[in-house]
Amino acid sequence: MKAQSLQRQLLLPLMALLLALMLGNALLMQSALNWGSEAQTRQQLVYQAQFWQARLPAYSQQIDSFTWLVLAYDDLPATVREQVSPLWRGLDELSGVQEDVFILSWPKPAGEVFYLLFNTQQIEPDEPLETQVMLRYGLLIGPAVLLGLLCLWWLIRRAVQPLKQVQQQLQMWDGYVEQAKLVLPPHSSAEVRQLLQALNQAVQQVRQAVAREQQFTRFASHELRTPVAVVQAALERLQGTLPAQQPALARIARAVKDMQGLIETFLLLARERTVDGAVRDAVLLDAHYLQAVQAHLAEARTMPTLHVEVEGVPGQWASAALLHVLLSNLLRNAAQHGDGSPTQVRLTPAALTVTNRLADESSAGEGWGLQIVRAICAHCGWQFAAEHDDQTFTACVCFNPESAEPSR
Repeated sequence: MKAQSLQRQLLLPLMALLLALMLGNALLMQSALNWGSEAQTRQQLVYQAQFWQARLPAYSQQIDSFTWLVLAYDDLPATVREQVSPLWRGLDELSGVQEDVFILSWPKPAGEVFYLLFNTQQIEPDEPLETQVMLRYGLLIGPAVLLGLLCLWWLIRRAVQPLKQVQQQLQMWDGYVEQAKLVLPPHSSAEVRQLLQALNQAVQQVRQAVAREQQFTRFASHELRTPVAVVQAALERLQGTLPAQQPALARIARAVKDMQGLIETFLLLARERTVDGAVRDAVLLDAHYLQAVQAHLAEARTMPTLHVEVEGVPGQWASAALLHVLLSNLLRNAAQHGDGSPTQVRLTPAALTVTNRLADESSAGEGWGLQIVRAICAHCGWQFAAEHDDQTFTACVCFNPESAEPSR
């Protein structure tokens, strides 16, 4: 379900509430007019009854154009006598007759009662008073409601605009810049100010954590250089003295080379995103380099057979250590999570793709080595993607055309 913007979430309910209040006010006004009209009619009948009580004529007659004075029950119209009994007393509106009639029974001085009939149908115009009032109410209140809606929209937009500006800052924000902070937009509320402070504090904490990890990685990689160099020097002295141990020494030599590549990679990753200046030991990623890495890894007994398909050379220049670690981790991941069948490696001018069959359908096909691959791709400005189904796992490195030439 698509989420609505905050401005729409606020504006629509408030508009509906404003229209409902307007409609409710109109209905209340119409009810008040109806009640007031009936109350006025009833009061007018009582005043007339009090007036005619001492001046009763000799026979029933019409007092004015709307009112009749009836001296006896038998003189009432037949439609009125059907709803009013001779013993009825009081003031009521008759609803069963063809016309709207109010009837009032009032005592005579001799003890009997006389009746006043008031026909409201004759005084009502073609357009009722309530309708006229409602039309005028709409003409007067309609523009005011529109103006209120515009003011409401402006107020909501003014309240939401700082949040939109913060969102734009987050989209364009470079979190790698050490001193970069989110700027408080003008006309911001206290809640937006608190939110911005919380975001800046959270980002600062993340920066400090990343800085500690980078510092640890840099120090650890730097300190590991010495023991690796000692092991390599010892291997060079032993290679010609122990012919029976040459296979074991060769495996140690390969492990030392991999360790040196990892140390160099971690030192590069511990720096900024981009490396200023020339790329040291830059190599070109082509079919020959891929075959060299394949030959290096093929000496390990756990590496499966590789089927390499070269459709084009990407012409990608990068650090030899980074490329060696990237390719090694891609191929080792395929070996660790594969079922032993050949691994498909496809090299095109735009990407490098490694595909292997999974040994277990429940396996995700992804190990910690791909985390290093992701970090290398982010460092070099490449794109990394991985997908899998029940049987196969595919890892793809999409190269950036801008890095097709080495830095000079």
